[in-house]
Amino acid sequence: MDGILTHATRNSNECKRSTSSIDTTDSNGNPVHIADVTSDMSGTFGYMWTPSSTGLYKVTATFVGDESYGSSWAQTYIGVSSAASQTPAPTNAVQSAPSYEMYFAASP
Repeated sequence: MDGILTHATRNSNECKRSTSSIDTTDSNGNPVHIADVTSDMSGTFGYMWTPSSTGLYKVTATFVGDESYGSSWAQTYIGVSSAASQTPAPTNAVQSAPSYEMYFAASP
C-alpha cells in the first residue's frame, strides 16, 4: 500500500517528512491499526501489509496535522481473496543449447 501527502504551499520544496497512521476496518467491522508511516521528502509513503483474513477492508490514512499543516485523511477499499500460488524461484541450472554445425566458405 502506498500514498502521497500533498501540501498546499507555493514552494514544492517546502514539503517535509510527515507521519501518518494507516488503519483499517475489516469485513466484520473490527478496527485494526496497521502502522504509523513516515513520508519521504516528496510526501510519498508505502507499507507492506498482510491482512489476517480474506474479505473487504476499508483502509484509512490519517495525517493528524502539525504546526505547519492542518489534518487530512483519505480512504480506499481493498478486496482480499486467497493468495495466488507463488511463482517458483528461478534455478541456477545451466541449460545446454542444442549443438549446431557451422560451415564457412571462402572465395578467392
